[in-house]
Amino acid sequence: MARREVLAYLESVADLYPGGIPPAAVQQSPRNAEKYRCVIVSDAAELQSNATLVRSIIEKGMQLKSNEVALVSAAGELKDLQPSRIVSFGENGLKLVRAAGLAPKRWIKAAALSTIASDQAAKRGFWEELKRGI
Repeated sequence: MARREVLAYLESVADLYPGGIPPAAVQQSPRNAEKYRCVIVSDAAELQSNATLVRSIIEKGMQLKSNEVALVSAAGELKDLQPSRIVSFGENGLKLVRAAGLAPKRWIKAAALSTIASDQAAKRGFWEELKRGI
């Protein structure tokens, strides 16, 4: 639902809730899927321990801002987002995308972040793939 539609709906039912809408009646979506241009999928520990590399991938490789990319480490989160572009790292990232049952338009399947950080050949291969476009 677009923001305009939500606001129009809330305005139409405002009289029904003179004290405001009870917090228990509001369901929050875990993320706003429409704002992400890409999703990076990896093990949570890998994302944390390679934060500088992840930031470089986003800002230099993808030429995106950090807030345009979702970092995901659970299949449920990924399914909620329904991304069209994914970069998955390592075996765990691959498993998460498959478990979510997604078929993104563009999907880069890369080595684990720790491998890319420590192995120059893996790093070079990944950056070449990223340059071809995500």
